[in-house]
Amino acid sequence: MSKPYTEDDLSSIFDADLIWRRKELSDMKSAIRKADQFSKHALLRALVAMSYAHWEGYVRTCANRYFEHLTLRKKPFGELERQIYVNSFLGRIDALHRGRVNLGDRCKLISDILDSGNGRFAYLNPDLVDTNSTFAPA
Repeated sequence: MSKPYTEDDLSSIFDADLIWRRKELSDMKSAIRKADQFSKHALLRALVAMSYAHWEGYVRTCANRYFEHLTLRKKPFGELERQIYVNSFLGRIDALHRGRVNLGDRCKLISDILDSGNGRFAYLNPDLVDTNSTFAPA
């Protein structure tokens, strides 16, 4: 799969992901229409679960690819929403909270936060978008 360097690349990735998900749901609906009366109930329940899985997967894919786009573009934090700036430090703050960081590293984090006002978004914390899902489409 290509990398989302431009907004058009990002849009194409979103479109391609949505198309295959809609196709799969459409195929399932067709199978339900053709199914015998005994199978329809189970297939309808499966369609509900599949619809939720596709919704969750699409949200996760879009969020991850959007952050990948921002990472590739290395945009200054000043051009982004404040929450994205905050999110760039959450992994390190979480490590502080868990007590796995020595005093020197704690001071370095504070210095990095104070000095990063003109920084650029260049790292995506992999825990930023977590749906607790283990499925990843090929």
